[in-house]
Amino acid sequence: MAINPSLIISVYNQSKQLKAVLSTVANQINKSFELIIADDGSTDNPEAIVNAFVADHPEFKVKYISQEDDGFRKTILLNKAFKLAEGNYFIVIDGDMLLHPKFIENHLRYSRPDKILCGYRGVKLGKVITETILNHDIALNVNPAVLFYNSLLGKIDRPSRGIEIHIPWLRKLLHRNSPRLSGCNFSVYKDKVFNVNGMDESILVYGFEDYELGHRLQLSGVQVSDVTRCCITYHLNHPKINTLSVKSELKKIRASKQIQCKNGLEKLEQGSCLQDFLERQG
Repeated sequence: MAINPSLIISVYNQSKQLKAVLSTVANQINKSFELIIADDGSTDNPEAIVNAFVADHPEFKVKYISQEDDGFRKTILLNKAFKLAEGNYFIVIDGDMLLHPKFIENHLRYSRPDKILCGYRGVKLGKVITETILNHDIALNVNPAVLFYNSLLGKIDRPSRGIEIHIPWLRKLLHRNSPRLSGCNFSVYKDKVFNVNGMDESILVYGFEDYELGHRLQLSGVQVSDVTRCCITYHLNHPKINTLSVKSELKKIRASKQIQCKNGLEKLEQGSCLQDFLERQG
């Protein structure tokens, strides 16, 4: 079956970041994908950034969706994007992830029907280099030698994640495989997401909405595959978001045996929901 990818970028008050991210989207070697910008109620006018990108890059098929700002509703937003997508393969990133030129190409290279590919956060850009990129429209130099030099200057962290490596044993030597889904950089076939009824829209708190989706996908037979150093990103710096309660919730989620959620792409009579995790004893 031919792969028709949809790149989905979720944003919230990240117009400057989105502009930088879209510049790396434009530089992809593989440009044969649908682009969906999903906005969770931003007040900094990301639509203007999207419109400018469309005007400058007519070669891309671009869709923009938004919803009112009513707290953290990323689960609802992503389900809207999943329904809107025409592609049969989802590549999902956060709006603060700059992309390696072969990002799309490598997600497609490693795609498998029984896998969720997770590239995680990749190279971590420091505050100064992030501000330089955002405030002066300067492109990040992704040459590994330059990344390591900037690391010596204290401007970035984890520069080795910017080295493209396709030898499995070498990647395992450099990075411990993670068994969890991270929503900032993952890809999976559309039918697998629909099979588990998408994101759980009862989860309206930040921190484990992606893990919960990954758990249900794994229960359905789709396994997480770590593609760090293959599907490379560069994470723009931002203040850390407090997720102190997440660890206890993850234990409760892991105890669930429900493949589908009740409140997802469709409203179902059976399935899991946030209240189950809150009530279940650890």
